[in-house]
Amino acid sequence: MPVYDGFRPDHFFGELRDGAFMGRIDVPEGEMIRPGERRDLWVTFINSPGLDAHLFPGNKWPIYEADRPVAKAKFLRVER
Repeated sequence: MPVYDGFRPDHFFGELRDGAFMGRIDVPEGEMIRPGERRDLWVTFINSPGLDAHLFPGNKWPIYEADRPVAKAKFLRVER
């Protein structure tokens, strides 16, 4: 399933997946991300308690849609 601008999956940080954070994935207008593609994209997180501890360059995390993993991500840069 391709991903388009505005996709809002769950982002889990930590080994236990004990907290999900909502984040909007920004895909350039008119483009999509197909399965298997690697892209540098912006993710805009909704400010949630505990989120700041996970926001640092190099941190990796899985992205889920419902209970299914759909992608892996890594912070290249963090802007506040």
